[in-house]
Amino acid sequence: MPRCRRLMWLGITAATMLWVAGLAATSAQATEYIWTGASPGNDRLWSTTTNWSPSGTPGASDTVKFTGTSLGSVNLSGDRAITTASFENSSGTYTLTDSTRTLTAGTIQQTAAATGAVNEVQTKVLGTGGNLTLTISAGSLKFSGQVGTSSTAVNLAGTVAGGATLDFANASTTALKTSPAPSRSAAR
Repeated sequence: MPRCRRLMWLGITAATMLWVAGLAATSAQATEYIWTGASPGNDRLWSTTTNWSPSGTPGASDTVKFTGTSLGSVNLSGDRAITTASFENSSGTYTLTDSTRTLTAGTIQQTAAATGAVNEVQTKVLGTGGNLTLTISAGSLKFSGQVGTSSTAVNLAGTVAGGATLDFANASTTALKTSPAPSRSAAR
C-alpha cells in the first residue's frame, strides 16, 4: 500500500477511535433521574427503567429526585449506589423500602416536605467512600433502616434547619462518626 494511503488509513482509524472514546465518555456522565413510578399500574421497583424520567436505572454517578408528583413506596429491589438522593416533595410522603438492601450515597437531602409529613428510608444506608452528608431543610427525614454496619462506619456531616427533624430510629445505627459535628442552622 502506498505511503499516502497508509497515512490516510491511519488518520481515519485514529479519528474513528477518538469518536468511539467520546461516545463512551458521554455515556458515563451523571444523569438526574426523577421518580415517576407511583402511577397506577407501575410496580414501584427502583430497577424498573420506566419508573424514572428519563427512562433508565440510576447508577453510582447519578442523582435521584423524589418530587411531589409520584408519592408512596419505592422498593430498592437490589443494592443501589448513587451520588445524591433528594426528597423534594411539598406534599405527601415517600418511603424507600426493602430493609435487606443497601443504599450507598454521598448526599441525602430533603429540601421540601408537607407539614407533618415524614419521608422515611427503611433500607440500610452507607456513605460513598464511608462519607455521608445529610441536609434537612424542611420537614422530617427518618432513617428506620440501619445506617452504617458494625464493620463499616459512616462519617456523617451536614445540617438540620430549625423546625426540621432528622430521626435515626434503628437501634443498630451505632456506626456513625461525626467529624466535624453536624451543625444546626437555627436553635430549637
